Amino acid sequence: VDYKTQVDQLSSQELWTLKQEKKQTMREYLRTRKDQYDQAIALDDNAIVATFAHRFVDYKRPDLLFREIASLRKLLQDNPNLHIMMAGKIHPNNIAGKDKLCALLARIDSEGLGNRIYWVQDYDVQLWQRLVVGSDIWLNTPKRGEEACGTSGMKAQMNGAILVSTADSYTDEMSSIPNQLRFATLSLELVENYRSLKLIVLLCKNQGF
Repeated sequence: VDYKTQVDQLSSQELWTLKQEKKQTMREYLRTRKDQYDQAIALDDNAIVATFAHRFVDYKRPDLLFREIASLRKLLQDNPNLHIMMAGKIHPNNIAGKDKLCALLARIDSEGLGNRIYWVQDYDVQLWQRLVVGSDIWLNTPKRGEEACGTSGMKAQMNGAILVSTADSYTDEMSSIPNQLRFATLSLELVENYRSLKLIVLLCKNQGF
């Protein structure tokens, strides 16, 4: 099957309609899942969803966006329809990882961000499939030099998500791709995460996500 030719023949409107259908499917599915408060996750139709869904290991830096909480809070205040989904697996023997997740959830709660940042419980293939096809933004923040591949980012991009990533793994090979609308690399400095996310959220709004 010549998939490239078939994809090239799709119009922007067809791609747009398909993405909206997948977002709706994701929203409906999330209503069946529980967040960190054991509550169903209900999102408005105009929600912009940024997702971090990876193995919960140190080199992937799941806590990176929380290192400057004032900037994160302002980003959410300035963009009331932006929601962040977090999910992942922690190895049973990874005690440090479990402690980090507990600290992260406590920080989200103490900062009053629990209605905008969700830890989706019981990460599994079904959840991952909905997130990877429905999310608007895919967050990938590994320490440079430690990410082997980053396949989740590839799949998210193929499903119309904008990838926000540190320059590592396969993203290093994408710098020559002319269409930058769906790809933004970050430096290792924290401030660049917020600058890039602000730009991406603005782009999502302008494109009607």
